[in-house]
Amino acid sequence: MGPAIADRMSDLLERQLAWFETLLAGSAGPWPGLEGDGAEALLARRTAEDARTGALVDEYASLLKEWNATPGIPDASRRRVKALAAKADALCATLRIRFEEGASAANARAKEVSREIDGLSRGRDMLGKYRSEPPRISGNVDRQA
Repeated sequence: MGPAIADRMSDLLERQLAWFETLLAGSAGPWPGLEGDGAEALLARRTAEDARTGALVDEYASLLKEWNATPGIPDASRRRVKALAAKADALCATLRIRFEEGASAANARAKEVSREIDGLSRGRDMLGKYRSEPPRISGNVDRQA
C-alpha cells in the first residue's frame, strides 16, 4: 500500500504544481479587468479558479490523512513527495504575494471609484443649488391688458 499512496500523492502534487504555474502565468503583470465589464469577467474567472484550487486542496487533505496513516512508505518515495511538496509550497507563496498585490490594486481602484462618485455627487448637488427656478405663473389675469 505504501508505494500506491506515494504514487497518488506524487500525481496530486504534480497536478497542483501545474495548476499553480497556470495561475502564476495568468496573474503576471498588471491586474487586468479592474475597469468596466472586465471586473465582472475577472471575478467570474477568480471564482472558477478558487473552485478548482479548493478541489485540489480537499483532495490533498484526504490523501494526507491516508499518507500519515500508511506505514512502510519507501524512503525514495518520501523524498520524491517531499521535494514536490516543497516546490508546491514555494509556488503557493509566490501566488499568495501575487494575489495580495491584485487585491491591493483592486482596493486602490475601489477607493478611486468611490472618490469619483463622491465628486460627481458634490457636482450634482452644486448644480442643483445654482439651478434657476422656473417662472411663476400667477393665477391672476390682468383684465386691462
